[in-house]
Amino acid sequence: MKTQKEIELQEKYKLNLIDNTLKHITIKLILGVLILLYFIYSDLIIRGNVEAFYTRVLPLFFTVFLLAFHLITKKFKNIKNSIYVILWANIIIMMVAKCVVHLDDNTLSAVVSGTILIIFITSLELRTNLINTIIIYFVPFILFILLLIFFFDIQKEQHLTLSNIYPMLILGFTVNRVQNKLSFNIFKSNLLLNSEKEKTKTLYEETIVINEDLNQKNEEIEAQRDEIVIQKKEIEKAHDHVLSSVNYAQRIQKAMLPTNELFNKYFSEHFILFKPKDIVSGDFYWAKKIDNILIFAAADSTGHGVPGAFVSMLGMSLLNEIVVNNKITTAAQVLDSLRHAIKTSLKQTDKNSDNKDGMDIALCTINFNTNELQYAGAYNPLYIIRDNQLIEFKADRQPIAIYLKEKKFTNHSFQLQKNDILYIFSDGYIDQFNGLTNEKFKIK
Repeated sequence: MKTQKEIELQEKYKLNLIDNTLKHITIKLILGVLILLYFIYSDLIIRGNVEAFYTRVLPLFFTVFLLAFHLITKKFKNIKNSIYVILWANIIIMMVAKCVVHLDDNTLSAVVSGTILIIFITSLELRTNLINTIIIYFVPFILFILLLIFFFDIQKEQHLTLSNIYPMLILGFTVNRVQNKLSFNIFKSNLLLNSEKEKTKTLYEETIVINEDLNQKNEEIEAQRDEIVIQKKEIEKAHDHVLSSVNYAQRIQKAMLPTNELFNKYFSEHFILFKPKDIVSGDFYWAKKIDNILIFAAADSTGHGVPGAFVSMLGMSLLNEIVVNNKITTAAQVLDSLRHAIKTSLKQTDKNSDNKDGMDIALCTINFNTNELQYAGAYNPLYIIRDNQLIEFKADRQPIAIYLKEKKFTNHSFQLQKNDILYIFSDGYIDQFNGLTNEKFKIK
């Protein structure tokens, strides 16, 4: 059983055969008319053979009719099958007429053989299917031979001569079938090839579209890259400008911090751990010597980086004004005055406002005449180590800024002894992460 695909392929092949047969059909028919006219002229005028003339008239009529029919209806593609059938009918009529007119001719076998050869050659061009081949080759000649045997007086030699037709028929049929098979295989291969060509063409066109799209995207990417490069340069320029400004601010902030000479002069040992996170710092340390009293502090301003540095520099300026200009040296009074100055400077009037910038601080004073230490703190405590024992002075739980429950800072006094060790600090070290547990150190 043939598959549906094979059946469809056979139909396409038949239509292709018809198209090939009818290709240049006008020229073929005109040539046929001219040849028949030449035969008529030769038989009637030159040879004077009236019977031969009659054999030409019917085929000539059909050929002229077919030519006219084709010229009139060539725009109508749906009648091409009809033209195909008429063309074959004309060939059969030519064959029958040619054979009948030569019934009494001694050259009957030559005539029939010639006719068979004409049909065979024509069938090679038409490439007919099996049924058409059987009809065209066998049926007319079987009928023709039966006609000769039963209705006409044919000699035995003529029977033998006519029998020679059969090998030619078998040969013609065999060659035709082989050629038809080869032609079908070529047609199938061409279809497959054309299909692959179409796929290749489609893929090629799609590739071109994809390449154009990629090229366009590459151009867009290049344009974006160029724009990014420009923006990067602008950002780097702006960053360098900002960095230059921040570095300059760092120089100013460092200039306002106390020098090591001051601590070296009044302490047998000391250390300062000061590592700003963002070049400039919100944390700061501060110290001043007024008469016989040394005042020093460690503070933590709100914010980091530049905003924190602004508050820290404001804090150092206000401490200088309070201690140096106003001569206030009591620790708690210094913090009370600093809070008032911060609130005034930053316009903090509403306790419910978000404007609560300020600082936490631990501030100490040492009277070198009496060795008395005073301490006051806003969140930041004071630690004293004496004889390997920890003494803690806790800070007040309020900031140097506006606060809901403000109270005066507590002033702590303590008599220092030789080898006492003092620690004041911000929360910078406490908030660092422990690399082992990935948790903050915390105060404990």
